[in-house]
Amino acid sequence: MKTVKLLILVFLAALSSTAQVGSELYRPVFHYSPGYNWMNDPNGLVYYNGKYHIFYQYNPYGTQVGNTSWGHAISTDLVTWEEKPVAIPAKNGVQVYSGSVVVDWNNSSGFGINGKPPLVAIYTGKSNVEDQRIAYSNDEGMTWTNYKENPVLTMNNNQFRDPKVIWHQETQKWIMVVSIPAAQAINFYSSTNLKNWIAMPGFGSFGNRSNFWECPDLFKLPIDNDSNKMKWALVHSVSPNAQYFLGNFNGDNFTWENTVPNGIMIDDFENNSYNNWTTKGTSFGNAPSIGNGTVSGYMGKGLVKSTFDGNGSKGKLISSDFTIQKKYISFLIGGGYNPNGTYIKLVVNNEPVRTSTGMNEDLMKWRNWDVSSLAGQTAHIEIVDSMTNYWGHINIDHIVQSDVLRDNVNSGQIDYGFDFYALQSFSDIPNGRRIWMAWLNNWSYAKNTPTSPWKGQLSIPREVKLETHNGLIKLVQKPVEELKVLRKNGLSFTNTNLSVINNSLRTELNNSLSNPIFKQFELKARLAVADKSGFSLKFKKFGLQYSEFIFDFINKEIRFNRSNSGGLAGDQLFGQVQVAPLIVEDGFIDLHLFVDNSSAELFSAGGQIVMSNQIFPDKISNKIELTALDEDLVFEKFDIWRIGKPDLSPNIISEKNPLFSIYPNPVVNGNGMTIKIKDEMVGKVSFKLFNASGMLISEFQPTSNSIIIPRNKLATNKGLFFLKGSDGQTSQTEKLLVLGY
Repeated sequence: MKTVKLLILVFLAALSSTAQVGSELYRPVFHYSPGYNWMNDPNGLVYYNGKYHIFYQYNPYGTQVGNTSWGHAISTDLVTWEEKPVAIPAKNGVQVYSGSVVVDWNNSSGFGINGKPPLVAIYTGKSNVEDQRIAYSNDEGMTWTNYKENPVLTMNNNQFRDPKVIWHQETQKWIMVVSIPAAQAINFYSSTNLKNWIAMPGFGSFGNRSNFWECPDLFKLPIDNDSNKMKWALVHSVSPNAQYFLGNFNGDNFTWENTVPNGIMIDDFENNSYNNWTTKGTSFGNAPSIGNGTVSGYMGKGLVKSTFDGNGSKGKLISSDFTIQKKYISFLIGGGYNPNGTYIKLVVNNEPVRTSTGMNEDLMKWRNWDVSSLAGQTAHIEIVDSMTNYWGHINIDHIVQSDVLRDNVNSGQIDYGFDFYALQSFSDIPNGRRIWMAWLNNWSYAKNTPTSPWKGQLSIPREVKLETHNGLIKLVQKPVEELKVLRKNGLSFTNTNLSVINNSLRTELNNSLSNPIFKQFELKARLAVADKSGFSLKFKKFGLQYSEFIFDFINKEIRFNRSNSGGLAGDQLFGQVQVAPLIVEDGFIDLHLFVDNSSAELFSAGGQIVMSNQIFPDKISNKIELTALDEDLVFEKFDIWRIGKPDLSPNIISEKNPLFSIYPNPVVNGNGMTIKIKDEMVGKVSFKLFNASGMLISEFQPTSNSIIIPRNKLATNKGLFFLKGSDGQTSQTEKLLVLGY
């Protein structure tokens, strides 16, 4: 009797713990996170038979990375997700690293049965080496069988991972892209059956070379929704986010369509001296530096780096005079964000008229000064380093006058935040949409995020498009339309002053501690830049705690600061100010912001600029505050909605137990468990019992409407189990808690 009472107390404690899962302080409301344990990269995103499947890197046994297996969740609407048992567990010393899933419609692999196409997973097996393996499922991803001839592709090294496989319709073959991380390269392979692979020409190393290249993806998209104008996109992650290349792919070779910008060259720094520049101090040395692995994004071989004597040195470069002849002066810039310490400036009549600084990164990017109002005047450029801290340096290359804005051609950065990694797009979405998700985290601090009993979440789903902006083709991201179902009550303003909106947010809406209406919210706004300086948007605010976006119209920057946001704010990288370009189109800027309990995702310029970040505020920090940087300004449109779970989700099954019911649950004595099958389903339902790590324990098909399974036949150990029943059309999975005798 004492044992039974103890078990009942244990069960009640388990129920209490379970009841809290999903209601924790930082638990996301509209982002996917597992109920328990560690997750990272999304894997195998696929759409099949009306369901979106996400698989992901998962540790079934704890909240730190390890025992890497594939977790699994499904949705019918991209909004509400249902967690499923572990799909592919680590086994026999082989961990299941990242990969992809395809629907083998033509059964080229031979894994299909009963005329139904199999789902085939292609993943990296991690042991002392990394190799590529496959597994297949004939029950819509619920159970998986590893191919007996694994691995299907090897290189005999530990830098060979993250395969993404697509079907290339034009050549009727499968294409695999897989990363060679340390070499900063993407390998290509082809196959007709998903088992035997042939090497093809690879791609790399271009653009951002500041870290490992991982998690590649390859797909084709129309330009400006014109199906007669198609272009291929090759994307991959490079910490802390990702980059893309646009070009052609003929089934054998991917070609990046890159061009060099034209214009009047002020200096490309390809000579072995500074030519007509005057040097002061020691930080720039006596000649341009030769590029190396610490800096990327420069053109040619040479560039300006103010680290000749390390970050502790200071100095200045002063150009000779030149005449401003074009609309823009453009240049590549990298290094620290120090507006008053490390910067490049344009000087006219002994007065600085334009200034730019870095973005706390050594990936160099184009910056443009509009100098149309200065045409015909004499000017010079100064490059200054007066800082000695960690980011106390500046990198400059390829200064040119031009009549068009300079930007990366057919390539670019996918996200400017610190928490958007290992993105992967869904395969087999039938209407041509390209939707992807990413791990909303960063390896630099992922293990320290203050969440429990889980660690890790995914970004909101985003639709990916190719659009033409300023004459260049850009990859843009837009929140999927399905997210609109989350909108609750809110406020809407048209042609309204910022001060009026801010006052309404503080008075008309109840932002009190007891009723934080905008704890989770969506915000959309559009406003003219005109001659204003910009504005600040603080959110998740209470007292001195807040996160903040600053939209700087003068320097054309968006700055994000979460150093006052609460948990993890003391981490050096987490608290670092982030900077992204502020793109003005036709005199206007736009923003679209999603804020959840522990994240903020900002979209601007129609999705050309995105910043994705985690935040960890206290539960009382829920206020919103708008502040003009100088005088008041007018929003053409400002809409804000409270976000909550949809009132009616397609994922909610109206009939809770469509096939069977079980009792008792939990199992606490030797009498075992009874399965009650609906009368009309007798003889049609087959069952599979899995443990918490996804291992198949037993399978059976009852011939009566009721079956009793004794405790000693049910499972040899206590713990959490999953019982799945299926009649071939409908499936039902129930969690089963076995506590003991």
